[in-house]
Amino acid sequence: MDVNSREILTSIFDLVLAFSKRMVFNAEAASIGSMELYVLLYLFFKKPKKMSDIASEFAMTKSNITLVIDSLEKKGFVERERSDDDRRVLLVKLTSKGEQICHQIVEQLSKLIQRVISSLPPDDLKVISDGFTRLVNFFKNFSQSDLGGELV
Repeated sequence: MDVNSREILTSIFDLVLAFSKRMVFNAEAASIGSMELYVLLYLFFKKPKKMSDIASEFAMTKSNITLVIDSLEKKGFVERERSDDDRRVLLVKLTSKGEQICHQIVEQLSKLIQRVISSLPPDDLKVISDGFTRLVNFFKNFSQSDLGGELV
């Protein structure tokens, strides 16, 4: 099978779009922007983080991530608190409202993924799972310098 990078990129994009279309949000969750959703889920899975860590993870400037965090804070999903280890450090963490909305979203995503899993043969699932693991590991170790600098 001859697959080029453009086809893979298109497939990933189509997968994200198809996934997004099947998500049904309540009014409160529907008010969350895409970047806000990514940050909420990041905090849900990775726990409280410094602003600089969040900015770095999403390859955003601190000022841009501050806008996202400010919006989430205004909606009551996150709060900033001083670190117990170093009082100079501000951590961003989910509020109980943020935890609740993340639980709802993760539950819905899990049900969607379970439907996919139940419709595929085990051999296909193994190939898909291995492929995702390899992609994640590759990108964890990837840097812009691997491409010779900035993309755009």
